[in-house]
Amino acid sequence: MNKKKSLTRKHITEEEFSKLLDVTKNDRDYMLLFICGNFGLRVGELVRLRVSDIVMEDNNYYLRIPTLKRNIRKGIVKGSIKRGQLPETYEDIPFPSMEILNFIKKYIDKYKLENWFFPWKDSHLPEYTACRIFKRYAKKIKLNPEYSIHCLRHFKGYQIYKSKTDLKAVQTILRHKSIRTTEVYAEADLETKKKILEDVPVIF
Repeated sequence: MNKKKSLTRKHITEEEFSKLLDVTKNDRDYMLLFICGNFGLRVGELVRLRVSDIVMEDNNYYLRIPTLKRNIRKGIVKGSIKRGQLPETYEDIPFPSMEILNFIKKYIDKYKLENWFFPWKDSHLPEYTACRIFKRYAKKIKLNPEYSIHCLRHFKGYQIYKSKTDLKAVQTILRHKSIRTTEVYAEADLETKKKILEDVPVIF
């Protein structure tokens, strides 16, 4: 009986993400995985994206992300909400480039979307369906079956840390309330460790 390979890392690599997109021929599925991996969204945030969540302020475009949190007195805590229900709080993440913005706008125009990015029946795509979509394509490229769609969020976190070697940068983009949550990304791979040490003087 074959045992599942245990995960040695929480994220997939850039090469694996590219392969995942390459085997995804359905436009909706491609956009789902593309946005999730490039913005590091939680699956609940991903499926609740609306066309109106692309906003422009001061000549800059942002993706207004539903944070799935609700206000309780002075604090903000996570709260489970039903499909189709919108959260009370949002956070803006700038588009990394006009190329990405135009690519997403082209998708919206092609399918004449007016409300949800990923409509399904009378509402948005269910979270479990988004998870199944990821699993379907992950199986095609033979990813470890223990990976879930959440690994795309980890992928973005490690990608930022590898580029910036800055936990605060990761915390800002992934919108972690506590830096402790972000500290897992400091468990860098060998390539990142090498990059950190390159400019450190060696004493003989």
